[in-house]
Amino acid sequence: MKTQRFLVAILAAMLLSLFSVSAILEVPSTVRLGSDSSRSGTDVSTQLILRNSGNDTINGISAKFSADTKYNLRLEGMPSSLASGQSATATLRGFVPSNFGGQRSIGSIFFNSPNGTTSTTVE
Repeated sequence: MKTQRFLVAILAAMLLSLFSVSAILEVPSTVRLGSDSSRSGTDVSTQLILRNSGNDTINGISAKFSADTKYNLRLEGMPSSLASGQSATATLRGFVPSNFGGQRSIGSIFFNSPNGTTSTTVE
Protein backbone atom coordinates (compact mmCIF):
# COMPACT_ATOMS: atom_id res chain seq x y z
CA MET A 1 0.00 0.00 0.00
CA LYS A 2 2.85 2.43 0.85
CA THR A 3 4.57 1.58 -2.41
CA GLN A 4 1.37 2.20 -4.35
CA ARG A 5 0.86 5.65 -2.74
CA PHE A 6 4.49 6.50 -3.39
CA LEU A 7 4.15 5.57 -7.08
CA VAL A 8 0.93 7.60 -7.40
CA ALA A 9 2.67 10.62 -5.83
CA ILE A 10 5.62 10.28 -8.21
CA LEU A 11 3.31 9.94 -11.21
CA ALA A 12 1.31 13.01 -10.13
CA ALA A 13 4.51 15.06 -9.72
CA MET A 14 5.69 14.00 -13.17
CA LEU A 15 2.37 14.97 -14.77
CA LEU A 16 2.38 18.35 -13.05
CA SER A 17 5.89 19.06 -14.25
CA LEU A 18 4.87 18.21 -17.83
CA PHE A 19 1.95 20.63 -17.82
CA SER A 20 3.27 23.45 -15.65
CA VAL A 21 4.45 26.62 -17.33
CA SER A 22 7.61 27.94 -15.75
CA ALA A 23 8.19 31.23 -17.57
CA ILE A 24 7.01 32.55 -20.93
CA LEU A 25 8.24 35.82 -22.42
CA GLU A 26 5.51 37.37 -24.58
CA VAL A 27 6.39 40.07 -27.10
CA PRO A 28 4.38 41.54 -30.00
CA SER A 29 4.72 39.56 -33.24
CA THR A 30 5.26 42.81 -35.18
CA VAL A 31 6.14 46.40 -34.27
CA ARG A 32 5.98 49.33 -36.64
CA LEU A 33 8.80 51.80 -36.34
CA GLY A 34 7.61 55.22 -37.42
CA SER A 35 4.65 55.87 -39.72
CA ASP A 36 3.83 56.42 -43.38
CA SER A 37 4.61 60.10 -42.85
CA SER A 38 8.08 59.49 -41.31
CA ARG A 39 10.64 61.50 -43.26
CA SER A 40 13.94 60.13 -44.55
CA GLY A 41 16.93 61.13 -42.46
CA THR A 42 15.01 61.25 -39.17
CA ASP A 43 14.94 59.21 -35.98
CA VAL A 44 11.68 57.46 -35.13
CA SER A 45 10.47 55.43 -32.16
CA THR A 46 7.71 53.17 -30.92
CA GLN A 47 6.96 51.33 -27.71
CA LEU A 48 6.54 47.62 -27.15
CA ILE A 49 5.41 45.63 -24.15
CA LEU A 50 7.25 42.57 -22.87
CA ARG A 51 5.31 40.30 -20.52
CA ASN A 52 6.08 37.23 -18.44
CA SER A 53 2.94 35.09 -18.55
CA GLY A 54 4.53 32.17 -16.74
CA ASN A 55 4.82 31.15 -13.10
CA ASP A 56 8.53 31.88 -12.55
CA THR A 57 10.77 34.91 -12.89
CA ILE A 58 12.65 35.31 -16.18
CA ASN A 59 16.22 36.50 -15.64
CA GLY A 60 18.92 37.36 -18.14
CA ILE A 61 16.70 38.88 -20.84
CA SER A 62 18.70 40.33 -23.73
CA ALA A 63 17.96 41.45 -27.29
CA LYS A 64 19.74 41.10 -30.61
CA PHE A 65 18.79 42.73 -33.93
CA SER A 66 18.89 41.16 -37.40
CA ALA A 67 18.33 44.49 -39.20
CA ASP A 68 20.96 46.30 -41.23
CA THR A 69 23.04 48.66 -39.06
CA LYS A 70 21.96 51.63 -41.23
CA TYR A 71 18.68 51.60 -39.26
CA ASN A 72 20.59 52.11 -35.98
CA LEU A 73 18.01 50.10 -34.02
CA ARG A 74 18.24 50.23 -30.23
CA LEU A 75 16.03 49.36 -27.29
CA GLU A 76 15.75 51.65 -24.30
CA GLY A 77 14.28 50.68 -20.96
CA MET A 78 14.26 46.95 -21.66
CA PRO A 79 14.22 44.92 -18.44
CA SER A 80 16.85 42.27 -17.76
CA SER A 81 14.31 40.29 -15.72
CA LEU A 82 10.54 40.01 -15.30
CA ALA A 83 8.69 38.48 -12.36
CA SER A 84 5.72 36.21 -12.95
CA GLY A 85 2.83 38.24 -14.41
CA GLN A 86 4.97 41.38 -14.73
CA SER A 87 5.03 43.58 -17.85
CA ALA A 88 7.48 46.26 -18.93
CA THR A 89 7.45 48.83 -21.70
CA ALA A 90 10.57 49.33 -23.80
CA THR A 91 11.17 51.97 -26.46
CA LEU A 92 12.48 50.90 -29.85
CA ARG A 93 14.35 53.68 -31.64
CA GLY A 94 15.73 53.69 -35.15
CA PHE A 95 16.76 55.79 -38.12
CA VAL A 96 14.93 56.18 -41.46
CA PRO A 97 17.69 56.26 -44.08
CA SER A 98 17.36 58.40 -47.21
CA ASN A 99 17.07 55.30 -49.43
CA PHE A 100 14.31 53.70 -47.35
CA GLY A 101 11.76 53.65 -50.20
CA GLY A 102 8.78 52.38 -48.19
CA GLN A 103 10.34 49.04 -47.31
CA ARG A 104 7.97 47.11 -45.00
CA SER A 105 10.07 44.66 -43.00
CA ILE A 106 13.52 45.82 -41.98
CA GLY A 107 14.46 42.90 -39.72
CA SER A 108 13.73 41.26 -36.40
CA ILE A 109 14.48 41.60 -32.71
CA PHE A 110 15.40 38.34 -31.00
CA PHE A 111 14.69 38.33 -27.26
CA ASN A 112 16.87 35.77 -25.50
CA SER A 113 16.74 34.35 -21.99
CA PRO A 114 17.68 31.07 -20.33
CA ASN A 115 14.04 30.08 -21.01
CA GLY A 116 14.42 30.36 -24.80
CA THR A 117 14.20 32.83 -27.66
CA THR A 118 11.22 34.69 -29.11
CA SER A 119 11.17 37.32 -31.84
CA THR A 120 9.43 40.43 -33.12
CA THR A 121 9.38 41.58 -36.75
CA VAL A 122 10.23 45.27 -37.21
CA GLU A 123 8.46 47.13 -39.99
